[in-house]
Amino acid sequence: MAATDTKKCQCSQCGSTDFTKEGKDMLRCVYCHSLFRMLPPAQSASPKVVIKSGANVVFGQSGKVTIGGGLLIENGANVQFLGTLEIIERSDDQKISEARLRLQKPGA
Repeated sequence: MAATDTKKCQCSQCGSTDFTKEGKDMLRCVYCHSLFRMLPPAQSASPKVVIKSGANVVFGQSGKVTIGGGLLIENGANVQFLGTLEIIERSDDQKISEARLRLQKPGA
């Protein structure tokens, strides 16, 4: 997964999977406007861990995973990271609530 592949991310505040890239290493939620920092991609010629299409992988909330050498997640794989995500700038509660409501209504 490339660091700029924003469709593989989910906002921990409102649940959206839509982000815009800001600067070199930031993502902003399109719905609630919370700001997140992306981790730089591993500097490796080829990934050491490949999660193939059709795989269902969940990294648990208390799991501490270190992958030395890179990670590739193929399209069609369901991968969830439930651990801690550092929020750089949290949006205000009203915007988060509005975003949650919009995400619950199809076509909103």
